[in-house]
Amino acid sequence: MKLFFTLIIFASLMACGSNSKDRVVAVKIGDDYYKPEPSAAMALDTGSKEKIICKKRVITGSHRKEKTCVTQSQLDRDRKAAQENITNNQIMLQRKTLELKNRDNPGG
Repeated sequence: MKLFFTLIIFASLMACGSNSKDRVVAVKIGDDYYKPEPSAAMALDTGSKEKIICKKRVITGSHRKEKTCVTQSQLDRDRKAAQENITNNQIMLQRKTLELKNRDNPGG
C-alpha cells in the first residue's frame, strides 16, 4: 500500500515538472546582458548555426538604449521591410504631388 501511494505521488510530481528544456533569456557579452528577440532566442534554443547580431539601439523618444540580439535573417527582413515602406511612401508622395499639380493646372 505504501508503495502504491509513493508511486502516485511520484507520478503526480513528474506530471507537474517541466518537460521543456532551458530557454535562453539573456546573452552576456563582456559585462553587458542583451535580450534576444524571439527569432534569436529560438536560434539559440535550438542550437542553430545562424549568425546572431547583438547591438545597443536608442529607443525612439527616449535617451535610454536597449540591448537586443537578432538573427542575421531577421535583420535582413527588417531592413527590407523598412526600405519597402520608404519606397511606398515616396511613391504616394509623388502621386499626391502630381494630383495637386493636375488639379491646379488642368490644361497642362
